[in-house]
Amino acid sequence: MRKMTLENKDAETEKQCKVESDVLMFGCDLPKPTIDNSLELSSNQDSIAGEDEEFTDEEDIENLHPEMLLYKAVAAHNLPVMCTALAAGADKLRTNVNDRGRNALHQAIISGSVMSCEYLILNGARINSQDADGKTPLYLATELGHTVQVCLLLNHRADQHIEDESCP
Repeated sequence: MRKMTLENKDAETEKQCKVESDVLMFGCDLPKPTIDNSLELSSNQDSIAGEDEEFTDEEDIENLHPEMLLYKAVAAHNLPVMCTALAAGADKLRTNVNDRGRNALHQAIISGSVMSCEYLILNGARINSQDADGKTPLYLATELGHTVQVCLLLNHRADQHIEDESCP
């Protein structure tokens, strides 16, 4: 009978780890996946609608106030910067007086980003907030034809009976 020493055991374990199998062993490194160079990732068309239409100039984000950083990150569909802005104390309910009194959720609707809308809603944005024209995010999504955003807002119980300023 072969006596197993610590060195032999380590060598045996290393040998077993190098053999590729469908079973993972504790203490073994996972095999490195092969990357296919022809990998193409599809995206939800509604989620990126409007990206080609408007290009925002690069700004030094360190000089922006957290609310403006959030507003611009939403427009650019940039979730990591949105997280940074909220962590820096951005008020997701604050309105932008330079853009018809719209807030970040209105901006997410206009930009067409479903991801930004969901993120803001999950982080406490007011779903029924109205801009200076009395338009709610649901109204804007409907007006712009962003069907996925309309469904998202309705699933989060947006009030579909709020009237804008043009209603008598």
